[in-house]
Formats: sequence, C-alpha cells, structure tokens
Amino acid sequence: MAYLVDAMRDILTQLRSRNVISGDLQSVEPYVRVWKNQLDLLEAGLMQAFPLPAFFLEVESSLLYTNIGQNTHSTKPKFRIHIAHEFYDSADGTMEQDLKVFEIRTSVIQTIQSFVPSCCGPLDLVDEELDYKYTNIYHLVLGFSAELIEQAGANYDPNAPKYQFTTEPVDAQYEVNKNIGGSSIKRTFNIPKNK
Repeated sequence: MAYLVDAMRDILTQLRSRNVISGDLQSVEPYVRVWKNQLDLLEAGLMQAFPLPAFFLEVESSLLYTNIGQNTHSTKPKFRIHIAHEFYDSADGTMEQDLKVFEIRTSVIQTIQSFVPSCCGPLDLVDEELDYKYTNIYHLVLGFSAELIEQAGANYDPNAPKYQFTTEPVDAQYEVNKNIGGSSIKRTFNIPKNK
C-alpha cells in the first residue's frame, strides 16, 4: 500500500540528499521539515531560530480525488518547497543583494525535477514565487506536481457491509506514463482486490 505521507517522506529525504552552502560558506546538509508557517512564527518570536538555508515541504491543502476503483484514488497534488535563506553582504559592493538563494533554487530544481517518490509519477516544476515580506530572510517557493495514487481508502473496515459481485473481483493495475526529455518513465500501481 502507498499513501500521500510516503511521497512526502521520499521528497523530504531527497531534499536532504544534496548539501548547500551556509551563510558562513560551509557545505552543510540543509535543514528540512514539513511546512507549518515557520517563517511567520520566527518573525513573531514564537519559534526558536533554525539553521539556514532551510527547506520546508508543504502539500497543497485542497486536493481533488478521482476514485479509480477498489477504494483507491488518483489526485494531482502540488508539493510546494519553501526555501528560506539569510544573506547580508557578499563583500563585493552589492550589499543586501542575494544571488545565492537563486543558486540554491537551481539546486533544488535539479534535485526534485523528475524525481519519482512513492505512489507518484515524476515530479514536474509548475510554478515559482518569491515572497518579500520577511525582514532578513529570502523566501522562495517552488511548486512541483505529479499524479499520485492514494490507497488509504483501500483499507476497508471488515465489519462494513460488503458489495455483492456478480463476477469474481480481480486485481487491477493503474499505469502512469510520462515522457521527460525523450525518456519514457513508467510507474505501475497494483491495486489488490478486496476479499
């Protein structure tokens, strides 16, 4: 069985897989967490400081599902990756100009674009936003989307009323095919019959 949370764990792990350059020019593993509006909490003094650069994963809060059979659903979530970076001076006469955040952005895109997490097709960059409201932190948000098969509904209650089949139920397969840069990526999801 595969669930949305499995895809989230895979993306968080993938974000940790590539080191970034910190403000003191050290190569470090990035601080990676699930998004819960940490930057607003930090600005308001309601949260302890965390290492920067940091990556936060948010799943779009409004998802539409299509039942594809056997209580299994298909959806296309947007995984938003928040990049938080603090920068003051590059000592080259361009005080407060942060180009490093855009280098980090490129690194995140290279790390996540076409990555295939559990129960998903390949992730694809769909949008980008730069948020200017924070005092000393650059906040850039990248949106990636992919087809996702959610099988949480397939765990049915054994005491629930059963459907009556006129023919024997069979296992089903759902295939997701995507052509990326001339390469075909195929994922097959097996959906077991309910017994």
